[in-house]
Amino acid sequence: MGIFFKSKKQQEAEKIGPGLLATAQECANLVNTTANPETFFSNYEKMIDSLISLTKIQYSLKIKGQLPSDILRNIQDKKPFTIEEFLERYYQKTKEKLAKQTDFFRQEKIVKRFEEELLPYRHHFAERNKKQLQTYSKELSQQFKITMTEKEN
Repeated sequence: MGIFFKSKKQQEAEKIGPGLLATAQECANLVNTTANPETFFSNYEKMIDSLISLTKIQYSLKIKGQLPSDILRNIQDKKPFTIEEFLERYYQKTKEKLAKQTDFFRQEKIVKRFEEELLPYRHHFAERNKKQLQTYSKELSQQFKITMTEKEN
């Protein structure tokens, strides 16, 4: 008779699994599109946490496609590249802000804030991300100096 009933573990997994999957997908969408450091890193961590929880119950669920443990491993392996893509979006957004701003002090603030907003998240950076950030910071500083030189002339 017991073969017709699902175990409590399987019932619980079926109850929370879809929510965890939806959270992971929503976070992945934000991670792949945002140019805001806080949004990027908080959603990256939330996505990882959701996938870790899914890996704990993956064998109690009927899963089509990749297992959560495989997805998690893939995401973790690609972390430096994901951060690289985020830094590119963040840099482009900052460049756009800088180009639109005409006030010297506001431009200077934009350039300074670029790197300052990333300071709390530097522990996530691989060496390639640190170099990329350095390059972008230098380019923004150069753009700011060129803009100031043009205004003086």
